[in-house]
Amino acid sequence: MFIQVENVARIFARRRGDPGNKQNAALGGVSVAVAKGKMLALVGPSGSGKTTLLRCIAGLEQPDSGVIRIGERVVYASGEGINVPTEQRNLGLIFQSYALWPNMTVQRNVAYPLRRRKVADAECNTRVARYLDLVGCGHLAQRYPHELSGGQQQRIALARALVYEPAVVLFDEPLSNLDPMLREHLRAQIRDIQRSVGFTGVYVTHDQNEAFYVGDEVVILSEGNIAQAGSPDEIYRRPVSSKVAAFVGASNSVEGQLADGGQTFTSAQLGSLKLDPPALDLYQSGVRDVVLLTRPESTTLRAVSAGPQAARIIERVPSGGMDEYAVSLPGGGVWRARVDMRTPRLEVGTSVVVEPFADAVLLYPRDARGESA
Repeated sequence: MFIQVENVARIFARRRGDPGNKQNAALGGVSVAVAKGKMLALVGPSGSGKTTLLRCIAGLEQPDSGVIRIGERVVYASGEGINVPTEQRNLGLIFQSYALWPNMTVQRNVAYPLRRRKVADAECNTRVARYLDLVGCGHLAQRYPHELSGGQQQRIALARALVYEPAVVLFDEPLSNLDPMLREHLRAQIRDIQRSVGFTGVYVTHDQNEAFYVGDEVVILSEGNIAQAGSPDEIYRRPVSSKVAAFVGASNSVEGQLADGGQTFTSAQLGSLKLDPPALDLYQSGVRDVVLLTRPESTTLRAVSAGPQAARIIERVPSGGMDEYAVSLPGGGVWRARVDMRTPRLEVGTSVVVEPFADAVLLYPRDARGESA
């Protein structure tokens, strides 16, 4: 592994309003690793510790304990008193704010890291031209930052981070200030550049779709600890807890019971649902009370005659190529469904049966308080 973080903890003093002398663990002994040439995405809600972890890797934040290695080099080790300064860690850093020098042209902004390293003029000019072309901004070399769009400024910041060819590039929510369409375009460009250049990256975001798109591996952080780590496909298809499932898009939740040896889920809202595959492991471990989660796109809505057991559509919103429905369930609660617009449209007030895709259902035990484990 090219980047190794071992049991890194970061404790902050109590905040104003916290009782007593309570301390806050921004990181509670986190361990992650990134293979050479791969991108690790750190994702989680605000306050989960993702930016603190990035800053510890960068040397902008000193952990309270743990070890951090980049390549063969230990850059932080609490037990040995090692803490290599940021400028000596061979890192490229890209933040939310583009941090371009307003009085310098694009060419001079990108050249700045090379000038600091006393790279010869000819080599400097060659590299600046190469990386401006790489990010599609070669024609902007003589412009100033105030003459650029937000997307162009972010691409210039990327060129500046890459121009001295660091081994590692760290991204701290670099696209959060951009509009959704531009974010999609630039995240694709960042992924393509990372794979073509081959640097090792760590990418912080609060957007799980963005994390899944750019990350070869994804770590979900929650309250300073790792909730789950794995490939995007593993995390999306097999969330280890209901909390992770909800974070990665499983917004429909219904409490119920397992029956028929784990082959059936029953609830007041959905009635009886055959499971495919059946929840044999949960049932055999003695679990009967469960919470079912599924994603809005994993649902069929079937129109039926009105009746006490029928659900009812209370809202329909067109969204791109999908219709998004809100459905009032017979046992209480609202179910959200996302259906391809090519299917027959259902109007508000229509009585329907909600049918989750059996193979897209996620099941988790409920504890005695009725909360998902």
